Amino acid sequence: LKLRQALRNVGTSDFTYWVSWVVTEFIVCLVQAALILAWGNLFGFQLFLKNDSSVTFTLLLLFQLAMAGFGFCTSVFLRSSALATMYGFVVFLLGFILTLVVGVAGGEPFTKGTANGKYKAIPIIFAFFPPTLLAKGLGDLGKATASSDLGGIKWSQIDSYCKNNVYSEGSFGACDYSLEMCYEL
Repeated sequence: LKLRQALRNVGTSDFTYWVSWVVTEFIVCLVQAALILAWGNLFGFQLFLKNDSSVTFTLLLLFQLAMAGFGFCTSVFLRSSALATMYGFVVFLLGFILTLVVGVAGGEPFTKGTANGKYKAIPIIFAFFPPTLLAKGLGDLGKATASSDLGGIKWSQIDSYCKNNVYSEGSFGACDYSLEMCYEL
């Protein structure tokens, strides 16, 4: 619709345009993360009840902000809304597939076998796509609440649970990328 050009014509700078979008997206992401957290607690999901609310909220907020940033970065390469729609569908489909890969494979490629083997670049490549980090983070939060004797992850444990392999028993494998690393990436 050439709205950015129209704003330039009335004297709005590109900096002001992009800052307004970033602030708007930040507010939307805050509200959405808060609503997801509220609904999870309202319906009594153990993932939301047992884990520290700030840990879950931070994961959801950072995921949404990362996706908004991803969209901002890629939007400069798209010139038409039809192309953007097709691109958005492909990104959604790729995100869904990669989330399934990370979720079903028990955190793969974020494990020692991949990270320390000859395929060291694979976790870094996966980390560039925010849905994979969300799947890893939600997987860890889910493992921390999988049984009634597990108390979930508190803010003070966002790295130590992984170093101590607290929730890595059985089929889940060793924990090598903690929630703290998901936040940082």
